[in-house]
Amino acid sequence: MTPVVLDASYALTLGVLNEYSADAEALLTERMLGRVFLVVPPHWRLEMLNGILQGKRSGRLLLQSEDEAKEIMDASVDREFAHQAPDADILALAARHSLTAYDAAYLALALQEKALLAPADRALAAAAQQPQLPRPPRRRRAGPRARVCPPRGPGGMACAVAQGPFPA
Repeated sequence: MTPVVLDASYALTLGVLNEYSADAEALLTERMLGRVFLVVPPHWRLEMLNGILQGKRSGRLLLQSEDEAKEIMDASVDREFAHQAPDADILALAARHSLTAYDAAYLALALQEKALLAPADRALAAAAQQPQLPRPPRRRRAGPRARVCPPRGPGGMACAVAQGPFPA
């Protein structure tokens, strides 16, 4: 199975907020089929809770209750890391790529786990161009599509659409 680091903003499009993403839904499909597994850094839960609160305040929460949103959140990941990358690594990545510390932690986890990255913002997607991150599988068969941000080399696109099915 292919590991994918799941950004909280990306995860919030999975039926929690009224910001539907076909790519995010396809990624969930790949997970249900056992082709990818989703991992998150320790701060992910707090970012998700914050997104749920903001969604409720702004009227964008699609679910009936915060509890329903938390149930989806609990079922959304396969592995939550208990420890974040060293502070020095996060600060270096944040400075190098003009990221928040939160986004740098997602990137650090992707580098540590040699995982694909599913970000929601452009800065994190651009940072995913690092040559250390693995490339997604390249299949031309029809199937679900998952937006992942692997490296593309200098001047290449930050995000790519990887065609499913992913390798087992």
